[in-house]
Parts: sequence; structure tokens; C-alpha cells
Amino acid sequence: MMPSIRYALTEDGISIAYWTLGEGSPLIVDVGQWSHVQQEWDIPERRVWLERQAENHTLIRFDHRGSGLSDRDVENLSVDAFSRDIAAVMDHAGFETAALFGTGPGARMAVAFAAKQTERVPQLILYPTSVLDGSSPPGLAALTSLREVSWEFFTDALVLWTQGWTAGEASAKIGQMLRAALTPEMAEAISEVQRIDLRPLLGELTMPTLLIFRPGMRDYDSDLPRKLGSQIPNAISAFLDGTMYAWYIPDSEQIVSTIDEFVAEHEPQPEPEPEAQPGAAGAQELVSDTQIVLFTDIAGSSALSSRYGDEKAHEVRRAHDRIVREALATYRGKEVKHTGDGIMAAFAMASHSLDCSITIQRGIAAYNEEHSELPFAIYIGLNAGEPIAENEDLFGTSVDLAARICDFADPDQILASDVVRQLVAGKHYLFADHGTSELRGMEDPIRLWEVRWQEAES
Repeated sequence: MMPSIRYALTEDGISIAYWTLGEGSPLIVDVGQWSHVQQEWDIPERRVWLERQAENHTLIRFDHRGSGLSDRDVENLSVDAFSRDIAAVMDHAGFETAALFGTGPGARMAVAFAAKQTERVPQLILYPTSVLDGSSPPGLAALTSLREVSWEFFTDALVLWTQGWTAGEASAKIGQMLRAALTPEMAEAISEVQRIDLRPLLGELTMPTLLIFRPGMRDYDSDLPRKLGSQIPNAISAFLDGTMYAWYIPDSEQIVSTIDEFVAEHEPQPEPEPEAQPGAAGAQELVSDTQIVLFTDIAGSSALSSRYGDEKAHEVRRAHDRIVREALATYRGKEVKHTGDGIMAAFAMASHSLDCSITIQRGIAAYNEEHSELPFAIYIGLNAGEPIAENEDLFGTSVDLAARICDFADPDQILASDVVRQLVAGKHYLFADHGTSELRGMEDPIRLWEVRWQEAES
């Protein structure tokens, strides 16, 4: 069964489609611009590799901006922009670090990200076709001239060059995937970025790096291992049997075992637990993790029945619950309880709580467009702290403040405490200073910030 598609939002507001599969240490696969995370699942050989690679990892596949199921109509195409795509997926999936596998054009994008974000990439795996100087293998470069003649003929020829298939269902499916991944115009635009020389970045790749080559494939440069390996400080090389450009053909076992062994060998070792100090028994039970608490509440909920009637009012509440719960599932939020006309939830990451809140408000706006006869609005309040957990519920001042912030919000508004805003400082969220307010039950005035979800959407 194909994994569920999720969406991460980059710092510059681009939606990136991705999925995760399996359990274990995270491994992100970047195949470059020729990517479609939904249609690749219909190619049997590719699916076998994906499922096998996920047996020992949390496998993460995504489409870069401009391709596949991600935002297609984008103008910001650059090395840094593609790096933001990877960072957004890691953040949204909840991984501070992850091994990164870049193959073909994806090797270039992986190098650019790893060179600038070395602390987030403990292991780098590359399956390159060039020295990353912006050039392409001669055969692939010759094919590019066909792109302006016929997009379908060009993609079919690309299948032949990369996969070695001359006929049959598999060839047709991968050709369809390539055409679904990109428009001809976007393929040309991204190709311009791919021509940038990345060799100056190779010396910055200080993490353990595995270079994978297949000497038997067409246009193979026998000097490639030396040219790359000599410039990357901690690189080692591995070689695959076979003649196909596609790393998972004729069988995926070679690439899977090669990657698994490398990642396992270079897995960061956890720091030893500090020795318990005398008299510290039971102290761990007193420490709470920081949680971001979210409250939603339907505006004017008490008047819904008189306005719409009981049956329609219940339909509105069901729509609210569905929209909120779908967003919680997407952004790893935990529903704590239903409050009657709203939901209380908790998050481990502030960025997830904000993405969830924005998605909820956008979901309700979309619902109202489709159901103009039953419009409704909600308030959302956010606060962060260390609540007390008991009987699957949360208590304490941080929870009370989140509820009061929700009460203070206007319809269609997301209000957050200052601590939430500070937790996401430097990220892509838009805040408007809502001033300092006296909230019911709070001893001191509270500084509040409005999350500008409508401007972020545009």
C-alpha cells in the first residue's frame, strides 16, 4: 500500500510533497527534479527497492519544488531554494538529522544541502554521474536537444538511456512518470540551475560520505571515483555490478545492502547516560517535556442551533472536528480532549503547532467556500510550557494560558504567546504584534502575537 502523502512548507512558502515509510534511522532519498512520489509507486521495480530500503530505515521520499506533487508554479529556482525543500521536509517529518542519499541530479542537490547543513547530515550517500561541475554525461547531453523537438519522444528516449528498457509496460510507466514530474519549461529552468559548478563545496562535506559508482553503465567516466573521492575529506567508494543507470535495476539488493551497511557502520553513537547523583532518585519524574498546547473553539457556538437548526449545527461541529483532526494527523499533534465546541491538542515542536493552526484555518476557509450556506469561524490559541500530564490529560498554568489566549482571539484568528514566537524565530512564519493584554485568570499582562496565515498563503 502506498504511503500517505504529506506536505511541508518551506521558509519561502512553497509546499513540498513527501511520504515516509518504515521505522528506524531516517534516510532521505533525493532523486532530483525527475520525481513524482505518487506515480513512482506504480513502477514495480522501483516499489520493490523502496519497500526493501525501508526495512531498516524511516525512508523519506519527496518531490522538489517545480516537480511531482509539490508546488509547480514557482519562480525561485536556485541551489539554496532546493536546499530549503530538504530542510522543510526534515522539519515537518520531525527529524533534526537524517542520512541523505542523492542519486543522479539529486546528488547535486544533496551535496548543496549537506555542505551548508553539515550538522543535519550524519551520513551522505551519492550516486553521481559527473564530477558535479555542471556537466552531463555525453549521451545524456545529446538527448537534451530532443526536448525542444518532442517532449514525449525526449522522455521516452531518456527512459531508454537511463533504464535500458526498449518496450513493455515498465518502460511506458516510467515514461509517464517523467512527463508527470515536470513540464518542458520547468525541466529547462531547473536544468539551468543544475549547470552550476558545485566542486567548491566538496571540501565542506566533512561527514562520512559514500560514493557509489556503476562502472558498467554507458558513458561511465573511469576517472570519476578519483576526481570526486580526492576532494571529499571522508569519502569512500563502492561499486555496483550491472550496466543500468537506474541504481535499483536489475535488482535492488546491491544498493540496499551497500547503503544499510554504510549507515550502520557510521551511525552516531549516543552519549552515555550521566551517573545518578546521590539523593537524585525520582528526580526524573519531576521533569516535564516542553509542549506546545493548542486550543480551538467554534465562534458563536451557542448560537449555531438557533441559526442553523440542530442537525445543521451538528454538521458544522463535525466539519470542525474533521478538519482539525486531519491537520493534527499531518503535523504530529496529539489530541488531548474534545472540549465540546473545540479541541485541545499538544505538540512536541512549535513549528508543527503553527503549521497545524494555519492548515486548520485554511481548511475552514476552503470549507466555507464550498458550503456557503453553513459558514463558520473558529478561534485558535497557542502557548508553550511544561504542563503536568495525568490520566491522558494536561494541566497547569501553561494549559490555562493557552485556553485564555484562545478565548481572547477573534474569529478566523490565530493568537500565540511570545514564547511560541521565540521558539520559531528565524523561520518563515508571519507574526503581527497584538500588544500586551490582560487575560482572565492571569496575574500579569501577556504579550500576544497574531499568526498572519492569510498573508502566508498568498
